Amino acid sequence: MQRTERKINLPSFWLKSLGLAILVYLSLSQSAQAQERIWVDTSGWETRTYWVEDGHYENRVGRRWVDKPRYETRVREEPYTYHVWVQRGYWRTYVYDQWVDISHWQTRTGYRWTWTPWQSVSRWHPRYPRTPPYYSLNRSGPRGYFTYREGNAEYKARDLTYAYRPHGFTRGFAVFVHDYQVRYYRRYAYTYRVWVRSGYWKTYTAREWVDTSRWEPRQGVRTVTYRELVRSGHWETYSYKVWVNTSRHETRQVWVKSGYWVSPLRATVVVKKDPPYVFTRWHRRSNGQPADMRLEVFWTVNNSNLSPGEPPKKINRLKIYQDVNRYKGMGTKRVVIFDGSVPASERGSLSRTVEFEHAGDATSTVHIFLYAQDGSSGHVEFANPINGFTSINVRPEETDLPADRWLGGQSLFNFSF
Repeated sequence: MQRTERKINLPSFWLKSLGLAILVYLSLSQSAQAQERIWVDTSGWETRTYWVEDGHYENRVGRRWVDKPRYETRVREEPYTYHVWVQRGYWRTYVYDQWVDISHWQTRTGYRWTWTPWQSVSRWHPRYPRTPPYYSLNRSGPRGYFTYREGNAEYKARDLTYAYRPHGFTRGFAVFVHDYQVRYYRRYAYTYRVWVRSGYWKTYTAREWVDTSRWEPRQGVRTVTYRELVRSGHWETYSYKVWVNTSRHETRQVWVKSGYWVSPLRATVVVKKDPPYVFTRWHRRSNGQPADMRLEVFWTVNNSNLSPGEPPKKINRLKIYQDVNRYKGMGTKRVVIFDGSVPASERGSLSRTVEFEHAGDATSTVHIFLYAQDGSSGHVEFANPINGFTSINVRPEETDLPADRWLGGQSLFNFSF
């Protein structure tokens, strides 16, 4: 797996000493590794349709009419219709009724009852004359009146007591006076005017003129002078250009760049290989079966370095193949061991058996790619030479021969990334 190195340039005035510079560099390096994210490239070719504006001009030959019109004065007679106003009518006798209004004012007499004005009356005791030289009075008694009615008269009365002392007397006398006011309820006659609505219908005979005058059409002949357009000309041949539109839709392959950032995939991979020494399928085992290689891959995903909120990573696809580097410069033969999906899991395994057609030198390599659901991936590899000696049988005792005769020999591989 490739790693990306990052350089951090710090201004010189930040570094007070060499020890401080080393401390800052290590701290920032650890922070950068904790925040390291990888780009999952999902770019690819897409087929898109575009409208291409295109066309060209073509020369054409045509014929056209060259018009040379002119106006000529002409005279003709033509009938026409005109209208004449004709005075007509007749007298019509008719009878109608009309209302004769004789409404008028009338003087009428009415009666109404009303009270007369108040009149004051005082009754003195008959023994004492009402002559000023003979008495001097001091009035006493109630101040208010009391009201009562007798027939058509209404009274407001009060009783007063006066002290009376004639001239020449040393003693006075008490005089009682009945003081009252009176008014009468009487009927009065008065006149008023009333508007009396009255009338009658009267029949009349009259005449009226009924006008039946109207416009009537008449026919006549008149002379008309007019100008007439006389068309004349000729045909001619001419050249012109026509735009031929060849615009069209075209389909193109376009490279669309896309992708997203994810945390790197961290996992432990264990690979078991059997047998330790691998031969081509042209060799035979002791049981007579062709020689093959059984490969088991175990993985465990480490999700401790995920970003907050990021879902756990699970392996859902593997690709395993071996590049067999043939002898005598005959090139590299790629043998695909597995390329497909597996059940998504944080821990899983895969077992496959494969036969090799050709022998390969010590640089022949097995490649294992692990892909997570979010697009992140990991890669491990190990050398796996393919033996191809002239002998075609592999005897059990030969599996313990030293490695200087056979290539390979390792059966367990551990990887972490």
